[in-house]
Amino acid sequence: MKTPHQRLIIAAACLFLSLCIAAQSRVFMRWRNTHLAALTSEHMGGRLAHKTTVNINGGSGILAVAGFEAKPRSILAKLKKQHKDAGSFFYGGSLMGYAIIKGDGMVTRILLVTMQDIEKCVAFGIQQTEADYMISIKPPHKHLLKHVPAFPGSTPTFFMHAEETNTRIAISTVNTEPEIVRKFYDGTLKDKGWISPFPTSDRTEVIPATIIRLKGDDVCCISVEDSGGQNGSTITILYKTLQVK
Repeated sequence: MKTPHQRLIIAAACLFLSLCIAAQSRVFMRWRNTHLAALTSEHMGGRLAHKTTVNINGGSGILAVAGFEAKPRSILAKLKKQHKDAGSFFYGGSLMGYAIIKGDGMVTRILLVTMQDIEKCVAFGIQQTEADYMISIKPPHKHLLKHVPAFPGSTPTFFMHAEETNTRIAISTVNTEPEIVRKFYDGTLKDKGWISPFPTSDRTEVIPATIIRLKGDDVCCISVEDSGGQNGSTITILYKTLQVK
């Protein structure tokens, strides 16, 4: 089963990819003088790529993505110096870092990931009020992605909704082999009128680990991976409407 930190990594990365093709969004929550805004200050040197409001397991917040010409360890060192009495900082070797910063009634989680160039990194930050944070760290009580059915018997562990970009991400686990789960979603989506963007994939007997289907203006990506447990699967569903209606 994925840990909360791992689920944050998966969700943030998926959402960032979806934002690349989204229309420019508007953010109504306060931005100045916050921990996320500090990432793009002259001292930190980050370049803001995108920010949007999100809902995580029922708790509202801001998600921001910023780029840095520095390694995660260097950025974490600056954050630690600024927030040494209000933060917790974790190092994942030289390629990854994670921070939780609390203060002024807000909680900010920042994930730093090295991309192709090891001298550069990308920061994914989620900022919430303390009340919304407490809601969001608890798993959803039921499957919240109405557009795609839950696999029978699966347990929801994460749900994110970015209303301004029409993007939803749902993660769940189930004690069933990945091949069976993939076959279920492949058949279910076909029955509901979803089509593959790769015509040849409909003629192969092997269902890929990531299923991509289109229906009108909607895109659905379902990744089913071995969860590390006995015959267990982790199901990640990314659902996006390309056209803002």
